[in-house]
Amino acid sequence: MAAPARMTPAPARSGFSMGARFLLLSLVCLSLMILDHRDQHVEKVRGVLSVVDESPFEIVLYGVDFSERRHQRLARIFRPNVADGLLVVSPDRDRACRALAKAADRFGLVTETGREADEWEMPDEYTPNYVSDVYVSAAGAAIELDTKGELTAAMGKRLVWVLSEELQRVNATALITAPPQDDALWATTWVDPEAQPVPAPPDPPRAWFLVRSVRRRTSDGRSYFDNEFRTEAGDWVRDSDLAIRRDSPPTEADIQTCVQLREEPRSERHGQPTWVQLMLDPPAGTMPPPQLMTDD
Repeated sequence: MAAPARMTPAPARSGFSMGARFLLLSLVCLSLMILDHRDQHVEKVRGVLSVVDESPFEIVLYGVDFSERRHQRLARIFRPNVADGLLVVSPDRDRACRALAKAADRFGLVTETGREADEWEMPDEYTPNYVSDVYVSAAGAAIELDTKGELTAAMGKRLVWVLSEELQRVNATALITAPPQDDALWATTWVDPEAQPVPAPPDPPRAWFLVRSVRRRTSDGRSYFDNEFRTEAGDWVRDSDLAIRRDSPPTEADIQTCVQLREEPRSERHGQPTWVQLMLDPPAGTMPPPQLMTDD
């Protein structure tokens, strides 16, 4: 005997026809596509502006390609096969040039890892080989750097951060961008119209010392160069007051002593001995702070 058939209730009819449902679904899909495209555009913009994520200053950045490439090297942002550079466009040209000149003084201390070294440091990381003067043209203020193709994204971000900081200091509204391929940008070196001639300071007292450079590390691991001075007893010391001192150029006998010392074996961290005329009171900032210096 066959099992009785089950009665399945008919589904309740909704208020939308099949065509209306299809139209609604199409509109939802179209909206999602638009939003997805918008998100991609926003992400692209964020990617460009990410170079100043660390900067607390408002700045407009346009056209600088900081995208990552092979070996995580930064894409060229200057004339192909020449150098890297930045262009600053501002309604106050001289103020922007002044900021760029200040930034240029700091660019040489920016490392490939994105750190700005102190003036006394000799970083183990790569830093720019050359930073140009500021050039001015109708396009704006431009500067070029020679990085031998080693301009990493981290270095690029820090360069822009440094420049944005100097623009903020002079209260300049500016646009930072990539220099166009136009030789006219590099025809005129900027000269500060407000610069006043500074008389040369009197020559500080100097003396001749037999020295060798020594690569040392601070207590926090940073590298710098220090001098060691030769004494009459034949030792090397860090205190120049204990060293051989000549108030006039070294004699022939002094030079021969130096030649003999160069023939002696030395470690890789020690430079060749040489006679050098040094200031008796060197300016501050050329050595690490005392609390960071070690006996190494």
